[in-house]
Amino acid sequence: THVCRCWRTLALDTPSLWSTICETAASHTAASIFRARAQQAPLVIYVDRGIPSVSLTNILGHAAKITELHLHDLRELSPSELASEILGFQARQLERVVVRRRVARVTDLGGAHVKPAIELFDGIAPRLRSLAFHDIPFLPSNWFDSLTHLRLSFEASPVHWSLPDLFDLLSQSPMLEDVRLTGLPTHLYSPDPPAQSSISLPCLRWLEIGDCR
Repeated sequence: THVCRCWRTLALDTPSLWSTICETAASHTAASIFRARAQQAPLVIYVDRGIPSVSLTNILGHAAKITELHLHDLRELSPSELASEILGFQARQLERVVVRRRVARVTDLGGAHVKPAIELFDGIAPRLRSLAFHDIPFLPSNWFDSLTHLRLSFEASPVHWSLPDLFDLLSQSPMLEDVRLTGLPTHLYSPDPPAQSSISLPCLRWLEIGDCR
């Protein structure tokens, strides 16, 4: 945009150049400026910081054009803040989500109770096809009509949900084709008899359960 007026005009008139918004720990872009210049182009958002900027948080709360969301680090956010403030928007266009929290192996949750299953995206994510959670202590309680790829992995974070919560997520994602569960604790148990004895996943092609602690 600083080469000449012609190149600046061309760049500003090309929304797709501004549709990827990236914030890192070392530096971050002016998220609000990128959002304005992207106009109606689908947004791809990458965050690799302890906490997103205020501008980006505002975008997450109001933008309906986000198609991919990649969140890394997020060590300064509590699980409840992650669920309500970052993943609480209506995700009408969202197709892919990757969320990774960099937490210490002994996680201090501040004494706050973490719900085992939380409804995300205000219950609206009709196009979500791929969901990956790394060291996230809760599960989504949503019904995902289009979800085909699910990955849950744990290295440091405790698991606050039980088997019925996992069964609910699987049964509420009838189009699943690829499911990968790694790092699950071996003490997972069902405190109550499961509501259903089996789950129907007619599209399943790949199931991986491994690296259990």
